[in-house]
Amino acid sequence: MRVVLDVFSGRPNPSFGLAPNEAAELAARARALSVPSAAPAGPQAGWRGFVVLGDGLPGSEPILLRVKEKVVEMQNGAWQDSTGIEVLLETSARRHGYGALLDEARKRTNSGAVS
Repeated sequence: MRVVLDVFSGRPNPSFGLAPNEAAELAARARALSVPSAAPAGPQAGWRGFVVLGDGLPGSEPILLRVKEKVVEMQNGAWQDSTGIEVLLETSARRHGYGALLDEARKRTNSGAVS
């Protein structure tokens, strides 16, 4: 599985691979989601959340889920992130060196600035 930080407009977004144990944990947490939610409105610029892509050729991987603001969107609907998927992805992103980018993107999005 590959995780994309959906933050840039007009240029490639950074991404990283999940370790096998992280992918297994993510799948288990996604299966345990049970409380429906409305999908959050997405900004046109700035932080738009994590996108998790499944196996496949680069550029053609299916989107398995999108996570933002404690809501997990999947093909079967949107769910409250009661199992900590966003925290799991953020922890992994920070471990891959994207902590400063996440902080800056969220700051700009929350302040209304365009990135």
